[in-house]
Amino acid sequence: MPASIKLLTFDLDDTLWPCKPTIMAAEQALYEWLQQHVSVITEAYDNNDLRIKRYEFLQQRPELEHDMSMLRIESLKALADEFGLDHAWVEHGFKVFYQARQNIELYADVEPVLDELSEQYTLVAVTNGNADISLTG
Repeated sequence: MPASIKLLTFDLDDTLWPCKPTIMAAEQALYEWLQQHVSVITEAYDNNDLRIKRYEFLQQRPELEHDMSMLRIESLKALADEFGLDHAWVEHGFKVFYQARQNIELYADVEPVLDELSEQYTLVAVTNGNADISLTG
């Protein structure tokens, strides 16, 4: 690479690790939490139904497309409203999802490549997702 390049930016999901299995596992963790703490929702909807509802919610709130955390929080609030529930559980439910979302599995070649690149360049993560590199490891 030319000597004038000092900084390399990387997207995270589907660049450094596979996104779908990470998100599916995090959604499952949230669903299990909802079963224990807000079961009225899981009695009405399965996990796939909740994905569809979140997608439909995004169609109504396209300004949230670039903020995955706020999209999830606001869609949980909309679920609470649908069932006449207060929003007290939403923050904790999102934290369950968010914590599980940080459990990623890097593609096999990522770590050695990043180690090598970091010797010459500053590496930066740029993403519209909600992975936190200080938590993903």
